[in-house]
Amino acid sequence: MLSEGIDGWVVEAAVHPGLRGRGLGRQLLGEVGAHVASHGGGLVRAWLHGHGAAAHALADIAGARVDRRLLVLERPLVDLPADRCQEGTLLRRLDTSDDGDRDAWLALSNAAFTGHPDNGNWTRADLDWRLDAAWTDAGRFPVVIDAFGLAAGVWSKSEPGRTVGELYVVAVHPRAQGRRLGRVVVAAALRDLQAAGCHQAVLYVDATNTAALALYAWAGFTTGVEHRCLAAYVTARVSGHDRERQHLPTPQPRHAPTADLHPERPAAPDQA
Repeated sequence: MLSEGIDGWVVEAAVHPGLRGRGLGRQLLGEVGAHVASHGGGLVRAWLHGHGAAAHALADIAGARVDRRLLVLERPLVDLPADRCQEGTLLRRLDTSDDGDRDAWLALSNAAFTGHPDNGNWTRADLDWRLDAAWTDAGRFPVVIDAFGLAAGVWSKSEPGRTVGELYVVAVHPRAQGRRLGRVVVAAALRDLQAAGCHQAVLYVDATNTAALALYAWAGFTTGVEHRCLAAYVTARVSGHDRERQHLPTPQPRHAPTADLHPERPAAPDQA
């Protein structure tokens, strides 16, 4: 799938596992490059779903760089971890019917995801349609309150009829990092998913987010799949045979791959 945005082109690509190693990824990116070149050129970011290390070889061939690695972590919902709130904090559930709670969550999320390409700088409208979606259950939205307000929380997600639940947004306010509040809300969210009948939990996180990876390792998650984003610049075609790609400084990708190919899924912020 190829789409053009205000800051370049985005490609969502996948090759069936049984057909890999036949040059199909190279051929696909070649066709993308030709299309972009014939439409004025520009920055191209290509998400290769499930390619893992093979994306490096493809990047060399395509004249691109591996710009971002997104991990899909998973764990069975058995033998769950536990942690307790510290003195002066309270664990409760977010009340999504209350405008004050919605505004508090929006402030927490934007503080935790400052500069994040997928989940930073949300508006109330960005938040509201997701909170009102069928996969959001206010009963599965643990948050921790401290003396200054909302300090941490987990927004979980599960599709009706499925037994796999997702930790959709895990947020810890910068002022509260290092206080183990991430452990408290993650442990609570896993218990909520288990009680709702889910058998497995998954989440998405950037491979460079070492603090979040440490938290999820504590919680028993392991890597299931790795997605990689290639980035390159394609110059406008001067003639029918001229097309040039060049390496770029690290750009900021605007989209992350998702299991259902919706671009709104964020990765987790730093936390402890």
